[in-house]
Amino acid sequence: MAKYVTKYFYLNSFNRTDDQLLVGSIAINDFLHKEIVKEIEQSNNKFNEFDETDDESIKEEDDSFSLYKQYKETVSENQLKNLADIDPKVYEGNIIDEESRKFVTKQFPDCQAIDLSKDHLTNEDAFEKTKELLTNNDNIIIFQSVFITKNKKAITKPDAIVKRNGKVYIIETKGTTSTKFVHILDLFYQVNVIEDSMDIVLENYYLCIVKYELLPFGQVSFVLVDKCHDGKTPKSFDTYTKKDEYKILSLEAKCAKKAYAKEHLIWEDKDDGSNEVPSIKEMIQTTSGKSNFLSTICADIKQFWETIDRLHDLMQKPIPDVSKINYEPVQKYKMSYKDVDFWLLLRDYYYFSNNLDYLPFQFSGKLCKFEVACKIYNMIKGKNVPFQTVINLFETNKFTLANGKTWNKPTALKQYLFGISKSKNAPYFSEHAIEFIKSIRDKKVYFDFESLNLAIRVVDKYPPFMQTVNQVSVVIDRGKGLGYLEEIEPVVIDPVNGINKNDFKTIIDACLPSKNLEECKEYDYIVFNKNFETIRLREMAEYINEPEYNEKVKIINDNIVDIAESFIINKDNKYVVFKELKGFYSIKKVLPLVEKYANHIFKAAGCVNYKTGLDGIHNGTEAQNASTKRFFNKLSDEEWKINVKNLGKYCNNDVRAMIAIEHYLKSLIN
Repeated sequence: MAKYVTKYFYLNSFNRTDDQLLVGSIAINDFLHKEIVKEIEQSNNKFNEFDETDDESIKEEDDSFSLYKQYKETVSENQLKNLADIDPKVYEGNIIDEESRKFVTKQFPDCQAIDLSKDHLTNEDAFEKTKELLTNNDNIIIFQSVFITKNKKAITKPDAIVKRNGKVYIIETKGTTSTKFVHILDLFYQVNVIEDSMDIVLENYYLCIVKYELLPFGQVSFVLVDKCHDGKTPKSFDTYTKKDEYKILSLEAKCAKKAYAKEHLIWEDKDDGSNEVPSIKEMIQTTSGKSNFLSTICADIKQFWETIDRLHDLMQKPIPDVSKINYEPVQKYKMSYKDVDFWLLLRDYYYFSNNLDYLPFQFSGKLCKFEVACKIYNMIKGKNVPFQTVINLFETNKFTLANGKTWNKPTALKQYLFGISKSKNAPYFSEHAIEFIKSIRDKKVYFDFESLNLAIRVVDKYPPFMQTVNQVSVVIDRGKGLGYLEEIEPVVIDPVNGINKNDFKTIIDACLPSKNLEECKEYDYIVFNKNFETIRLREMAEYINEPEYNEKVKIINDNIVDIAESFIINKDNKYVVFKELKGFYSIKKVLPLVEKYANHIFKAAGCVNYKTGLDGIHNGTEAQNASTKRFFNKLSDEEWKINVKNLGKYCNNDVRAMIAIEHYLKSLIN
């Protein structure tokens, strides 16, 4: 039984039920996974691929440090080491931890730096040591200090506490280049606990975030900021740079402008005429007894302490059986600042359950807002209503949201409802869908990228979190059709010594069907979700910085065709509505349609089932993890050879899936 409320226990209390809070994420994830597998085995509905790590969930910036720190505070040293060997994000988090400490130490050269975690003290002894160091020193940095509230109910372990010239500052490290709303809540908890524990007032609150700048291979850097994104919309990078100007800027200039936008948050408009974002301290305003920044979460300091009391009482209860707690949908699962960390699994659990009450949650968030799905759930709960009844509720009801506003049906939902009403169980082709699909040329190149996404530089003199491409699979149709496809040997770059200009050239060249660039213009270049590929191509050409590769990338991007657009229900009117997709459109959701309804096309295109036909690598997350492990030298040469083969098979299946989907759509038109 835990002794104190921790920061993570407090933060998690906002997006899960009390029972879920006690059980913990690891146990819940394991349970839900097993339940989903059981439901699939017992169900005749094999349409939707079971893939809780759907590629749509891969983040642009994954905060590996926060993951590492949560483990560091909850598992033993040996367990943490084992996790770092298994999960490359945990390993990267450890590196960020070490490097950020070096950075903080350099910022305060007149302060002695002490790391309390090295002494392996109990929490109580570490707190006494923290008090002693802060009382007896005017210039000191304490890493992994410990603070316990006077009522012995809450504890916090800030990344760094700095006392300089008698004034005390808190520094909290985050493994991202941008500040986030949840970071304010994080500091809000810590500041209250620290100031109560020692009757001190912190001079200022800082976030140590990853600095957005060009750095050599294998490095990472940081910057201290005292402002934070609080959920409103600050000026974006584009505000500082006109589009025409952006095109001619050097990589260094673009990086500098983007860094300025990330570090100096400025509002588009403020009522008082100013455009300066208030400091984190001003947002929190703990010393004045108010918390204006989070009125819906914590109205005032009194309510904060009431929450601590409630959570501490909750912790004294026995941990419930994970299989017997309630997993019914509640609004808590989709707090504005962060989704519950097992939401993707929970969504699949609702999908595969035989319980018809969960039907509202089987729709994409683009069609149905989670809050509205909860309302419909409460309307149909226990009534065993069919799919059409849920559809009728969408069409006939007006829903008032928690903010008092009426929910306006998204255009995508209106178009989905119109489509399924028009075509019943058959696919519905919107106005320009047939025209779009028929416009695809006979000559085409199908290609797909895989990448690494790290704060630590994989490429020399490169920004952080750049989705660095290290793999491409290509299939060419020279106009002869499905039976005469040319598969290019998959390119998988070994990242252990970094990725360079020649590697990028190899990847770009692999996407072209000929050395004759005029001939290359006769081809369409087929992808699934073109934003990823087009941006990566521009970034690689920008880094290479040679006219030849600028021209090659321009040819590809000028002739790119996104087959995913056929499934994205939007105002462009070139989509196809499939009732079963319910607004989802990832390639792993769409391909099973072909396997189910046109198996001959599925086989002719050379596809295999993502779950049963591949070895080792089954989704984008697993692909990224394999390459990241190799980058950190966590895979031997022999292990990497096996992974190269599996990575090639996986990426190639994505390409084969595009071929199958295109030909399936054309068969429906014919």
